[in-house]
Amino acid sequence: MNKIILKLSEERFSFLKYILFTYFKCNKIYEKNIEKNVFFVPFKKTLKSAYIKALSRFLRSKNIKEIMCVEKEIKKYFKTEFSIIDGKNIYRTIFCDILNFISNNKLFDYEIIFISDNIKEIKFLAEKCVKNVKTLSVLTNKPYLYESMRDYFFEKYGVMLNIKVKKDKLKKHNKIYVNAGGMRVFDKSLFKNLNLIDIYCVYEGGYNEIIFENNKLSKEYTKLLKCTYSAALADFLEQDKSGENIKIVNIKK
Repeated sequence: MNKIILKLSEERFSFLKYILFTYFKCNKIYEKNIEKNVFFVPFKKTLKSAYIKALSRFLRSKNIKEIMCVEKEIKKYFKTEFSIIDGKNIYRTIFCDILNFISNNKLFDYEIIFISDNIKEIKFLAEKCVKNVKTLSVLTNKPYLYESMRDYFFEKYGVMLNIKVKKDKLKKHNKIYVNAGGMRVFDKSLFKNLNLIDIYCVYEGGYNEIIFENNKLSKEYTKLLKCTYSAALADFLEQDKSGENIKIVNIKK
């Protein structure tokens, strides 16, 4: 096992155990907090760097390289030490299913507008849906970056990739905006009232939580973790890398 789920413990925080674990390296004190590939992390609001180092030391002693965090607030403490399982792999795999869900299975009537300067990710996602949508566009402050991509899509698919700039009026009807990067390139509230898919959570009002229908294995984990069957959990369980047997039941903002 080289991956684990981090879940904040609901037990009362023990300062004695905290001191023994953090400063005296008594790892066995927290051994009982691991159940079925889940580490129930004893937690207090202010986490000192010494405690984070101790937790990282504890996880590395178990050869952990990847972690999934149920609560977003603890993810930031470990992202420099471990690879974070955040659901992006399954998101990329079932991208067309997500678009179909947002469009109520009328994707052929929709324009997909990508926003970000992550050219590689935009190209990947655009190729996933190019044959299933009405129009493909990019909204950018740097239109010159996408000239070669426009030529590529026209030559390979016979599709004209529209390059838009911010001064163009943003509309909601039959349009889905997709943020394809973790760096914000527009005003945070620009897409607030539009159909925006934003798993990076850098804009306001975007769809960022994908919930799947439970199956036998995921039910065991969602019950243990007291959470929904999310994209991150689907990535962790790696039940079906093709995404064919995963059914979306909701996408939340």
